[in-house]
Amino acid sequence: MMFCQFLLDLCEEKWHLAMGLFESKDWEDIWKKLVTHILAESLRTTTQCCDKWDKMKKKYFQEKTTEGVIGSTTTS
Repeated sequence: MMFCQFLLDLCEEKWHLAMGLFESKDWEDIWKKLVTHILAESLRTTTQCCDKWDKMKKKYFQEKTTEGVIGSTTTS
């Protein structure tokens, strides 16, 4: 869980700097920060970090969509 939270924080920080478009140099920077702060769990590659970020985004939007569908239904 610590890895996901730290990855989320780093990506959020980079998101604003990169205006939402990450390049390989951005993932390299994120990976270096992960290695420095989370020793055991950060033994992942930059590609794995990117994949994890994509999965987290996808899950977020799926949950947000589901929440919107549930919230928009009315009962009579």
